[in-house]
Amino acid sequence: MASISSVTPVKAALLGAALSGANPKNLALTFAASAAIANARLDGADAVIAVLTFVAIGSVTVVGAVVVYLLSPAKAARPLATVRQFMAQNNATIMMVILVILGAKLIGDAVAGVWS
Repeated sequence: MASISSVTPVKAALLGAALSGANPKNLALTFAASAAIANARLDGADAVIAVLTFVAIGSVTVVGAVVVYLLSPAKAARPLATVRQFMAQNNATIMMVILVILGAKLIGDAVAGVWS
């Protein structure tokens, strides 16, 4: 984490893009969203809108943190450090909760699909 804190913005963006693609939580959420969009049988424009909506919702927390930091770095430093510490300490729990919710949703969709 110490070495990541000292990288340039361009390297941080590239590292973030690479790590987000390899993160099991992100992969699971992306596969679930892809399946939901595919199962909705949307036409081209509606599918594009659905994908863009998914990306926007998924990016809002990251973009929000960046905007807050860019607007007021001095005020944002302490709250962002607190969030960073909390997420680092509770990463396994956060991931487990997200994956349990996602699993329950997928199982519910599968059961609904069998009965329809």
